[in-house]
Amino acid sequence: MVAAARIRAETGNAWLFGPDVDSYRLMTTTFGTTVYTHADLTILAYMRSAIASFDLRCLSMPNQSDAYKMADAMAVNKRRLTAAIIVAIVAGVLVSLCIALAIWYAYGAGAKTDAWRTYMGRQPFDQLADAMNTPVKTDVSGTLAVGAGFAATVGLMLARSLFTWWPFHPAGYAIANTATMNTVWLPFFIAWLTKVVVLRYGGIRLYRQSLPFFYGVIVGDFLAGGITTFVGCVSGINVYPINW
Repeated sequence: MVAAARIRAETGNAWLFGPDVDSYRLMTTTFGTTVYTHADLTILAYMRSAIASFDLRCLSMPNQSDAYKMADAMAVNKRRLTAAIIVAIVAGVLVSLCIALAIWYAYGAGAKTDAWRTYMGRQPFDQLADAMNTPVKTDVSGTLAVGAGFAATVGLMLARSLFTWWPFHPAGYAIANTATMNTVWLPFFIAWLTKVVVLRYGGIRLYRQSLPFFYGVIVGDFLAGGITTFVGCVSGINVYPINW
């Protein structure tokens, strides 16, 4: 999760998908399932949840890190900020749980509502049942691939630290073949190209002058989606909502 928070902070990727490798997958790939008891596999299954592995848009750590970064810039008391974050977490968990239960009991968890949440909740335990019924041995090629990926990431980090001209970021390697980049590679390319052109031909002065415009683009996107979502809620009309 720390790595995911850093990637979000350094790339601005709002909807971060991780590769399909988490604690459960890593341990069973490296050692197989026969070396573990059923109790061990059950504990590992709880580390297979969507928020802890691949669909990381609900991860709160990047937003909290942003808050502390803004606190540094604005000289805000971090003790008070921490207290506010804790209150927000507790309130958010309670309110969202009540809303979710109300919707699921009213419409059905897998019927008229989005079945994705129900599927994500049961997925780790479906895989647990498969592991118990069909034990697997060590995946040698998978383990070597994990090692190669680790070595490539470390190499990119060292190169980026040692050479100012090095163009490749380790975060790009980490998220290159994820579901997010398969969908939003074009906006990333446009943003990169725009930034390169602005810095090369306008320098840091034009870069700073252009920031309000791009902030406005972001706010406008959320404002438009928020308005249409609100209209849909009060009118009952299907609209294009904000999904992030």
